[in-house]
Amino acid sequence: MSLKSFFGKPSLQRRTILLTAFGMFTILVILGVSDFLSLRESVNQTLRERLVLAQTVASNLEHLMRQNLMYLQDVTFSKGVNLEDEDLGPEKSALHTAFLRSIFTNVFLLSSSGHLLCMEPPRPALAGADFGNFPPVKEAILTGKPTISNLFEISPQGKKAVFALIPIGKGGRILGLVGGEIDPTGTALVKVIQPVKIGETGYIEIIDGNGFVLASTKLENILRESDHGGSLSNLIKTGQTRVGTCHSCHEEAVTEQPKKEIMAFTPLSEILWGVNIRQSEREALAPVENMKRRFFAFGFILSIVALILTWGVAQSVIAPVKSLIRSARRIASGNLFEPISISGDDEIGQLGKTLDEMRVKLKDSLDEIGRWTRELERRVDERTKEAFSLYEELRRKEEMRGELLRKIISAQEEERKRIARELHDEMSQTLTALLFALEAVREASLSKAVEEKMGSIRELVLRAIDGTHRMIFDLRPAVLDDLGLSAAIKWYAEERLKPLGINIYFEGDMFEVRLPTQIETALFRVAQETITNIAKHSEAENVIINLELGNGLFTLEVEDDGKGFDMEGISDTKEGSRGLGLLGMKERVLLLEGTLEVQSHPGSGTRVVVTVPLREVSQ
Repeated sequence: MSLKSFFGKPSLQRRTILLTAFGMFTILVILGVSDFLSLRESVNQTLRERLVLAQTVASNLEHLMRQNLMYLQDVTFSKGVNLEDEDLGPEKSALHTAFLRSIFTNVFLLSSSGHLLCMEPPRPALAGADFGNFPPVKEAILTGKPTISNLFEISPQGKKAVFALIPIGKGGRILGLVGGEIDPTGTALVKVIQPVKIGETGYIEIIDGNGFVLASTKLENILRESDHGGSLSNLIKTGQTRVGTCHSCHEEAVTEQPKKEIMAFTPLSEILWGVNIRQSEREALAPVENMKRRFFAFGFILSIVALILTWGVAQSVIAPVKSLIRSARRIASGNLFEPISISGDDEIGQLGKTLDEMRVKLKDSLDEIGRWTRELERRVDERTKEAFSLYEELRRKEEMRGELLRKIISAQEEERKRIARELHDEMSQTLTALLFALEAVREASLSKAVEEKMGSIRELVLRAIDGTHRMIFDLRPAVLDDLGLSAAIKWYAEERLKPLGINIYFEGDMFEVRLPTQIETALFRVAQETITNIAKHSEAENVIINLELGNGLFTLEVEDDGKGFDMEGISDTKEGSRGLGLLGMKERVLLLEGTLEVQSHPGSGTRVVVTVPLREVSQ
């Protein structure tokens, strides 16, 4: 049975559903992540189980040691036990009872100086022996606390043992010690860990606080220092558990590659010992390794299936889609005349027919757009000509307005000159003549009252003369015509600002170069308006005036430290007249094809910068 007869009429939708149903690649990824998490959890579970086992063994060991310490403790409370008399009978009887109940190879009674008083079973050769130099005995006498020692040597021949010691005290004094000896080479400690079976390679060790093996199901390790002795000793002292992987390369006489092992270690809570469980990683994690192998085998099979399905997709779907892509690119490049040759009744065939219908409609639409584009271009040309004509008219009117404004300003300046001349030639001279006449009358008068009256009239005339001079200067300062722009600005600033107590600082070039009359007049009026505004409104203490001439530009900069003003809201306030003054300044500067920049904020002063291009400069 062929694929086509089995699945029926081939269609893109059906093929997509069948290919997606298998979803090999997606399933492979999902299974991979799932198996990875499962493997990791299995490893963690195995490590946790080893740690729990180590903690269980440690708990049993600690219980056993506490119980045997209680047997030694019972000696101190036995009837008749008194180290202050010479009768050792009760003591020997109590030691015998403790020996029979405990795991100790022997139990003994020491004096406060560490000398042997009696031992069970008896060893006459050791009668009176000095145990006081043994480290655990020294520690028990010094601290007065029960202790279970680490492994130490008890004979010159190198015999090693572990002591359990209980101090006997009275009134805060140490009278002696009850102790028991544990032989690590015996079976007392091994019995605790022997019942626990951990596969073929696993073994359990009891480690003392110095890292030495007290007991082990791997007998050759007993009395040796553990290959992790230093780190295990630190774990015992800090009371920390540890589980993880390690290797056995620390062992002596390594004849093959180091074997990876898992290790679970836990310290005892009250005794400076610990329990260490070790096992070959291969054996401990064998189930995990089996899962890995099954995963890789299953993954390989899924990969093969995915490749086969991908090939099927490429043959049944990708080839027609590529043909459609080529046709779409032809349409995108502007080729609307070549038809799309995709046959079939499936989704791709229907898509090809629809794309060809779109090609035909697009071609018709482009033809229609072309016709409308030509019509639109014709109308745009008409509107452009009309707009250009309006623009030319507007530009001509603007030029006329500028020319008219220049003529108005020139006429204004001429009128100012004329009025200033008339005031100077007529009013000023008349007032001066009147002043001389008053002086003559006052000198000729013999009446004191007349003389005082003439003095008052003289003061009025002087004020009128000063006022006339100020009017003449405001209308047309003679210093501007005689000495030039920089001198006129300096003179006007000093006349208006110094009487108000405002400090004036001149910077830049106070040059004597003469500028064209129109430029000098316009710039002076801008400076005059700026200085007048400072005097009226700024409440400033300091004013900086900077004049610069160079690179074909003239720059006037006036800056004060006054109260400033709001640039946007100035025309809406009672100070709207200042807005008209700024507008006049801008008009004058624009006529010179220059720029005017005013910077001001409430409370931060004002800065006015005027820049005007110069085409000719006369000396």
